[in-house]
Amino acid sequence: MKWSLIFVFWLAMAVLISADGFVGYFVVMPKFGEYVNHVYKSAVAVGITALFSWVYAIISKGEGWLTYAVACGVIWVIITTCFEFVAGHYLFGNPWPALFNDYRIWAGRLWVPVLLTSLAGPALMGHFVNLKGK
Repeated sequence: MKWSLIFVFWLAMAVLISADGFVGYFVVMPKFGEYVNHVYKSAVAVGITALFSWVYAIISKGEGWLTYAVACGVIWVIITTCFEFVAGHYLFGNPWPALFNDYRIWAGRLWVPVLLTSLAGPALMGHFVNLKGK
């Protein structure tokens, strides 16, 4: 059951983050510009990922929680990165340089913190859930 939740939760996060991308594109970007939209979308993606990490930690608490949490984080990062590049290029038609641009944190791009939240979020939230009261 816990393994299937990894994929179900990722799909739900992908839908919510994609929907927020439309909000950013049609509402935030026209008023505030591309960079503010990027920051907004990244912050919302971190928040959504943290929330799903928390819920996943609650559901998977107990014996073996760390194994599930680490696997969850690694799988979320792999699926997200694959989706970003495959769908981003072949489905949405984004050029490769534009896709790689989001990984340039030194240029103010914030996609790396989103991936770090995906990777570490389940284990961090699992730590709080499983060690609460100890």
